[in-house]
Amino acid sequence: MSFKNYKLFDQSNIFYNGFENFRGIFKDLAFRRIIQNSILWVTVSLFFQFTIGFGLALYLRTKFRFSGIYQGIIFIPWALSGFLMGLVWKWIFDDNLGVLNDMMLKLGLIDIPIPWLSNANWAMAAVIIANVWYGVTFFVIMILAALQGIPTEMVEASVIDGANAWQRFRYITLPAVRAITTALVALNIIWNFR
Repeated sequence: MSFKNYKLFDQSNIFYNGFENFRGIFKDLAFRRIIQNSILWVTVSLFFQFTIGFGLALYLRTKFRFSGIYQGIIFIPWALSGFLMGLVWKWIFDDNLGVLNDMMLKLGLIDIPIPWLSNANWAMAAVIIANVWYGVTFFVIMILAALQGIPTEMVEASVIDGANAWQRFRYITLPAVRAITTALVALNIIWNFR
């Protein structure tokens, strides 16, 4: 059907038109803007989700007081429903009653409330922030599981051999989590383009 002149309300005038439908789409400026926004959305979301998620996973790998509580707090976004999360972020970014505007006004960072979700300059940033908040949890869960699979004997042996923290990270940690991070990045790209 994509290679035909097909109109739902004119079923009698259907004919083969080759790549004309595709030419029309790629010449459309709105379609180009949609592609640019999609690439921006995926790239920025993925960068921050991966970076923050990896950092938190490295931090949570170490044992410290109340680490279980911190893990529970970090995993909350993944447990919430998408609908509830949307309502919470809509409330945070609300022009009049939003928590973010209220805090920024009280701190003197802004003079008038910012219309986060209705302003073309701020809308993409607002939804990317919400998406990053939601997606970081998945990266933390998966990378933390991969990190916990690294044998402690290997890390201890590298310390005895004189490897510093950067060398242990580069030669032990990164290769151990490379497969899972590759899969996570691929899944995240698919999910974010969706």
